[in-house]
Amino acid sequence: MPILWRIHVRLVLICLTVPACCAHARDRSARSITEISVASSEACIHGTAGATAGDVPGTTVSLASILVSPKTKRTYEHAANALALKNFDEAEKQLQKAVSISPDTALGWCLMGTLHEEKLELDKAFSDYSRALSADSRLLPAYLGFARIAFLEKRWQEVIEFTDQSAKIDPIAVPAGYFYNAAAHLNVRNLISAEKSAHKFESLDPEHERPQVYLLLGDILALKRDFARAAEQKKTFLRIVPDAYDADEIKEQIKILEHLSSGKKSASTTLTN
Repeated sequence: MPILWRIHVRLVLICLTVPACCAHARDRSARSITEISVASSEACIHGTAGATAGDVPGTTVSLASILVSPKTKRTYEHAANALALKNFDEAEKQLQKAVSISPDTALGWCLMGTLHEEKLELDKAFSDYSRALSADSRLLPAYLGFARIAFLEKRWQEVIEFTDQSAKIDPIAVPAGYFYNAAAHLNVRNLISAEKSAHKFESLDPEHERPQVYLLLGDILALKRDFARAAEQKKTFLRIVPDAYDADEIKEQIKILEHLSSGKKSASTTLTN
């Protein structure tokens, strides 16, 4: 089965690199797989603006983390901006200032975790996210940080557990959790759950922050031998990112899937005649 083997190899490569699909999501000429980065929707301070009371669905933190002093909040924002620009020295300077003022600040430790994660200092990042959740058990980006670390280390069951926990707290606040969940389920060959989570993420990603979900769905459907739908998913990805660095490879996959779909239809017609 050499053709199916080629699809399988591609599937594994995509699944091992999906956490990296973040940095240039809105750039239609971006590579389909980019360097490891944290998308804006996963940021520790995302979803807090305008929240003033209660643990409001759709926010990623609790009231305790929202009600920080304006000065500390500005420090968080400066740190987040520095992180976005990959100015790690400035980000660390700002975060050290924040945690020295408020050593139990959940957002500060979450951002520190993001900093260490971006630098691939995963043990430090794990410790930072742990401290963040100790201060605020509702800080959903910290759960997602755990999931990303587990993904990089190929601990698929932990990815599933962390993202499931995030979804239980709030099913819509951090859509990327479903993306990681789908890829982890695919790696353990739970195709039903993988497809369900991928479609859930797709429904929560109208701006196509991660168009790679269509490649992921294509691989899931290929393993389910639904070759026609698998080809359509990959075509959707190319419509969104036509200049992806691996566009030629994806086009070749589409040809293979369409060939397999045609052969499947021919076999079905033969059996019914």
